[in-house]
Amino acid sequence: MRVEATGADKVALKISDNGPGVPDSIARRIFDPFFTTKPQGTGTGIGLSFSQGIAEAHGGSLALLPSEAGALFRLELPVALTCSATRPGVDSAIPVQPRHVLIVDDEPELAETMARLLRRQGLKADVAVGGLAGQERLRAFDYDLIFFDLRMPDFDGPALYRWLLAERPYLAERIAFVTGDTLGPAAVRFLEESGRPALEKPFTRETVNDLLARIASMPTK
Repeated sequence: MRVEATGADKVALKISDNGPGVPDSIARRIFDPFFTTKPQGTGTGIGLSFSQGIAEAHGGSLALLPSEAGALFRLELPVALTCSATRPGVDSAIPVQPRHVLIVDDEPELAETMARLLRRQGLKADVAVGGLAGQERLRAFDYDLIFFDLRMPDFDGPALYRWLLAERPYLAERIAFVTGDTLGPAAVRFLEESGRPALEKPFTRETVNDLLARIASMPTK
């Protein structure tokens, strides 16, 4: 690891290893959410994407640099953060009215990845890890948009949805579900009966934007 100043207001860290390096075919996608070269079940493919998001949220960057041997990453961070009227990276396609989103998922890394994608669109996003934590958030605050993971061990998406219908029925119209790539008959039937939109994992910026376009017109209560 090597540290160097890159100007009056930034510092950079270069981190390298002595491995085989990163082929071009992988380098092009290395920061994509859910991209992994590991066997199924041994990695989520969001570690580098998550790290890049943290760097960007602090006004910095994380990049893979060309290297003759091994992998070489460069992390750049500002020495002092400054505020500006306009935050870079905000997608103008999303309505200018601020919206507050809650993501309820029992997998914190996946939830944070979605939150980062939403924040890039100019939305404020909170994460609740697990259904019971989501229930506590919803007792305390009326969110404009709510994402429930369909399958969670403690209190799953359908259970949360039914609780909202009973306790805060006006919030039920602000819900979207997040699903895996395989759904059983009961889950398919529930989604059809609820009539709520669903986002399939693994999601991308494009699929998140498509879903937002369907529900962004919901009025804020």
